[in-house]
Amino acid sequence: MNCKSSPIKYLLVVIITALSLAASAQEGDFFLHHYSPDEANFDNVNFSLAQDVYGVMYIANRSGVIRFDGKNWDFLRTTSTIFSLSVDREKNILYTAGHDGFGKIERDNRYTLSYTALSDSSARGSDIFSSVFKENTLYGISKDTLYILDLTTKKTRTIHPKYGGSLTGLFIVNDKILVNNTVSGLLELDGNTLNDPALLALRGVYPSLLSPSPDSSRWLVDDEFGKLSLLHGDRLERITISEEEQDYLTENEIISGIWVSDTVAAIATLKGGVVFLNPISGKIDQIINYESGLPDNEVYAMALDRERSIWIAHKNGFTLVSPSLFFRNFSSYQGLRGDLLSVIHHRDTLYVGTSLGLYYLETVREYDEETYFERKRVPVTNDQLSGKTAAPDDPARQLQPDQTGKADELQKISKKEDSRRGLLGFLKGRKREKAIVKNDGIPPADATSNLKAQSAEAKKPAKSTIMVKLEKKTKKKLRSIRYVYRKIDMVDSKVFHLVVNSNKLFSSGLDGLFEISNKTAKAITKTPIRSLYISKHHTSIFANTYNDLIKVYDLRGLHEEKYMFGDFKSNVQHIFEDDQHRVWFCSTDRLFWVEIEQGEIVETEEHAIDNPYFYKTYGTATDKGIIYINESGIYELETSNNKVKQIDKGQSFESYLVGANNIVWAYKDQHWSMLGSSQHTDKFNLLNLLHKVNYIASDQEGVYWIITGDNKLFRFSSQGGDAFASFKYDLLLRNIKTDAENFKSSGSMRVNQDKSSVIFEFIQPDYSGIMDIEYQYCLKGLKKCTWSDWSEKYSTINFPYLPEGNYTLQVRSRNAFGTVSDVNAIPFKVVPPYWKQPWFYALEFCGFILLLFISVRVKNLGYRYRLGSRLLALLTLIIIMEFIQTIGENKFQTQSSPIFDFAIQVSMAIIILPVEGLLRKYIFKEKNVQLMDFMRIRSKSEKNEK
Repeated sequence: MNCKSSPIKYLLVVIITALSLAASAQEGDFFLHHYSPDEANFDNVNFSLAQDVYGVMYIANRSGVIRFDGKNWDFLRTTSTIFSLSVDREKNILYTAGHDGFGKIERDNRYTLSYTALSDSSARGSDIFSSVFKENTLYGISKDTLYILDLTTKKTRTIHPKYGGSLTGLFIVNDKILVNNTVSGLLELDGNTLNDPALLALRGVYPSLLSPSPDSSRWLVDDEFGKLSLLHGDRLERITISEEEQDYLTENEIISGIWVSDTVAAIATLKGGVVFLNPISGKIDQIINYESGLPDNEVYAMALDRERSIWIAHKNGFTLVSPSLFFRNFSSYQGLRGDLLSVIHHRDTLYVGTSLGLYYLETVREYDEETYFERKRVPVTNDQLSGKTAAPDDPARQLQPDQTGKADELQKISKKEDSRRGLLGFLKGRKREKAIVKNDGIPPADATSNLKAQSAEAKKPAKSTIMVKLEKKTKKKLRSIRYVYRKIDMVDSKVFHLVVNSNKLFSSGLDGLFEISNKTAKAITKTPIRSLYISKHHTSIFANTYNDLIKVYDLRGLHEEKYMFGDFKSNVQHIFEDDQHRVWFCSTDRLFWVEIEQGEIVETEEHAIDNPYFYKTYGTATDKGIIYINESGIYELETSNNKVKQIDKGQSFESYLVGANNIVWAYKDQHWSMLGSSQHTDKFNLLNLLHKVNYIASDQEGVYWIITGDNKLFRFSSQGGDAFASFKYDLLLRNIKTDAENFKSSGSMRVNQDKSSVIFEFIQPDYSGIMDIEYQYCLKGLKKCTWSDWSEKYSTINFPYLPEGNYTLQVRSRNAFGTVSDVNAIPFKVVPPYWKQPWFYALEFCGFILLLFISVRVKNLGYRYRLGSRLLALLTLIIIMEFIQTIGENKFQTQSSPIFDFAIQVSMAIIILPVEGLLRKYIFKEKNVQLMDFMRIRSKSEKNEK
């Protein structure tokens, strides 16, 4: 008998969430990115998500289909609600299923998204809530029907389960179509019927999820009790999950799941967010719910993209969870205050120095006392059993027959399976135990008789005198495990340095220098420290104070001060040691070193540096000599001849810093590297994903702790980073448009010059928001093709005006790793307006001849038409001259300079002037003029030449 009280059941949410945080605390929080479309024409009631071959996301919305490319939201209103999406990946066609059957989304002749219905009238109102695409065929299920649409023949056929019941799921397993039926469990499509699956292990299984592993060798399956199993071949093996974690899955109801990677699976629940667990070990990694950053616990839909990230649809929009991303967030835990300045991981504890002190990450376990009843088998006499001699405290009054009622088990199943399963629950049938109920709510005769028999059997007294006693007990139960930052006493201001030496941790800052042991601080000096270095060879701690004194303390024992430098003062910003164990000091105007023997300075030497702006100067030792860096550049000091040469100018790198254990880092050409290191490691490229890195600490090989300019702390692991760095979505041409029309992305494109304001839109999807995609373009045909600067704004390229001619636009993108992507060159032609076309010039010429003919005819009519003839002749002359000049200017026009264009106009006028004189002479002479007079101009000119 289970006597758990309802409040304790309610605490399961808190308990398991805390357990998940405990399991993942050393790994940090998953990367989350929230999206909420800012559109008034659609809401956030979304049923399905799918990604096309180019990486563009599509969402089935209550009002239509949403298209999202990481930056732009497009909405296509459909004739009815769309419940499911599927993609033909060979042809990149998006298919839909919904209230009115099947349809597809494609571009129309104006290159805008359009919806085309594929189902005939018989499918209207079918409410297909789940669909898949396979071999040019669409499969979809409604509450009681399997629809099959052959895209070649355009014919639809329907199949119903043999024994009734509702359909609740549609899957493809080993290239077979399977449906989940509330009466029979999984059924396999075989021709025109639904039969038991060929895999014996799947018979009698009622799953909400059936998801393949990344290599499709195994399948993750659940059952009607919320238990998870692995299907491998024809074997179904139960996944071992702890009782508390299993209760969380059962209580919150599994609605779907996705096998993300070899060791991560995402389980979507109706009211508990998304559970990420290891499908092999059964251990929960994290629970993404309201308490851990998910805007709402009810999951509408879930999908996996090509980056192996999970998309979660909820009432507030969408959340992208990246469990496969190689960095985790450690700044979201409670208790951390101030600006983050330094970090180090020491003895399995994370220490963080801030502007308000030093903190460490601690596990906090909280327990509740739980009351429960334990069954004990005890013997009783017949009199005790009949109750004749039972005293009030007699154990017989607490006894029950030792049998398990099957009705209790049925009631348990009914409670867990009766509720609505997800946003589409109103379209799905009830689960297994409800399938035996007819439409009128009356159970069949055989089911009724079985229940009666079970009830009667439960009422019979036990034949045996062995009874069960319920003994009340209490136990401590873990209520929550959470991770919080605790502050270390005595350290209350800025902590600049965290250094580990000889397995000891030291911190320094404005409160002084401390040794940190057992999460407590032991003061070495309370003098504010500017720079710090610990030498294992000299067993000494070197520190420069804010009053420019150089202090030396013994690394051993009580850390007594060694008075090596006396009252010598220098503004030292960095201290390091070379391979000869000389200790170097970098100040604002010089570098100097000291050689120490037996605790005494035996030799010293200094080198002046040119640093007029007092830039912070850091250094390191290499095989060739000493390298130091400040904002003016990187310099190398050859100790053999004391010569200084500049390696890089200050403009060649963007930033530099001192990280944990005094390591100097420089950022150049989109790469972080250690100062003085000749080898470049690709794993450092992963740091490019974070904006404005302020601090770097190395934990172990391949693990780095990063503090960013937005006060975030991340843990980087290079494991898996190479695959992420090499993955990229293609650069896509999103749209080409003018004020009048949109153009297709392929084929010839002609743009009218009078409407030559043309806009090209490009996009390279980046849903994580960390790849910093930049764009660059070059236009051939206008002038010499010169690539523009890299900029995010060039995802949209606008040409307000282009002269007539042939052009070719080239565009490329670059991500944070420096990986460049190209898109096919786009040729297009700007055609002149009709009044600059050759046919229009020919028409104008014919009009001029006609005007000239009319002018001559009117002149021959006599003196009284003289005025009209002269005006008409003058008009004809002006139009001819303008026509000749227009043709010449269009032929020789340039875009170089207005002065040059003016010179061309003057030259044209000088060339036209003799022609104008000849025309005026013959048009305005007093004798009768014939058209043939104009033909004699040439012959007369030839005679004059002779």
